[in-house]
Amino acid sequence: MNPSHKRNGNSNPDRHGKTLRRTVGRLIIGGCLILAVTGCSGFQLSRRVPVPAGPDPYQQALQQALLRQHVGQLKDAAAGYRLGRYDVIEIHVFEYDKMNTLTRVGENGCISLPPLGEIKVTGLTERELESVLQNQLRGNYLQDPHVTVMVKEPHAMEVAIVGEVTKPGRFSMLGEKCLLDLMAEAGGMTVRAGNVAYVVRLDNGNTSGASPTLPTSASLAGDPAGLNPGATSIRIDLDGLLIRGEERWNIPLKSGDLINIPEAGWVHVTGHGVEKPGTYPLTRTAKTLVQVVDEAGGLKWEARRKVYILRKEESGKENMSSVDYPTVVKDSRNDIPMCSGDTVITDRTLGKGVLASIGRGIETLVHVGIYGSVPIFSPK
Repeated sequence: MNPSHKRNGNSNPDRHGKTLRRTVGRLIIGGCLILAVTGCSGFQLSRRVPVPAGPDPYQQALQQALLRQHVGQLKDAAAGYRLGRYDVIEIHVFEYDKMNTLTRVGENGCISLPPLGEIKVTGLTERELESVLQNQLRGNYLQDPHVTVMVKEPHAMEVAIVGEVTKPGRFSMLGEKCLLDLMAEAGGMTVRAGNVAYVVRLDNGNTSGASPTLPTSASLAGDPAGLNPGATSIRIDLDGLLIRGEERWNIPLKSGDLINIPEAGWVHVTGHGVEKPGTYPLTRTAKTLVQVVDEAGGLKWEARRKVYILRKEESGKENMSSVDYPTVVKDSRNDIPMCSGDTVITDRTLGKGVLASIGRGIETLVHVGIYGSVPIFSPK
């Protein structure tokens, strides 16, 4: 037999072997290119290990503030119900029937009782009011007065709370209540709540006792008073109330009050220097520049060192400031707290940007080439 015929007969397995070797070689080269390109384009200056979320400090502070308030009120609570606006009370003076009366507590917290005139009664218990009336009657009008006071109709004070609370809506409360009590009934604040609350109150008081009207979120977005020209807005520092325990912020509520707890706001991250540009929400605990950039996927390998922050002041003037980002990452003391409405602007260097674009293009071609070069062997 001709030897050349043997060689020709074995040529088909040789071709399969060469094809397989070429395919393996392409896979190895493609894998190296992918690793090289991915290593460059995936490098991030601000990559950090995520820290598990701990307990909400504001919710903890709310519970502690309520505990302090309730401990201080234990003796008062044991003494009995405390009179509030619009309560109907019955007063009986023993052996002096002319002073017996059934009266309603006014918006100013007083009752009118001849011959004593106006008397402030809100915040007092029935027994305390009896003592006040007896002291004022003794000597001037009666030698040894005996007075009994009974609440015939406690008036339900209705207030409303909207915004970033767990259970927004209207709440009926008897007697004197403060802001902390209402916040607790509303289930506390959500994670998106800011550190400021607004108590919207009519200038002349809600003497009709009508229920407050719940506005829409849109109407409260730019006007905490709910676009009501007859209302005033009381600004409450929630950090002072919940964290620092400043009682001056725990104001007593009035019937018809509307409490608005707006969200903390948003920060916009833009430019070619971040992985995921977009708008990101703030929280009650202040976010910093590094945290916001991390949420946006971190800086790309080709990003510039300088990051710009565009911030609008209360006067409406816009200020642009630059930050050396690697310096901030290395030393958190240089990190910058974000404010609602801030815009973080990132960019990339020209040289690294071109290299990164070429690398991503090669990565795409290699990815397609790998799958296109794998031979498909059909059984004979």
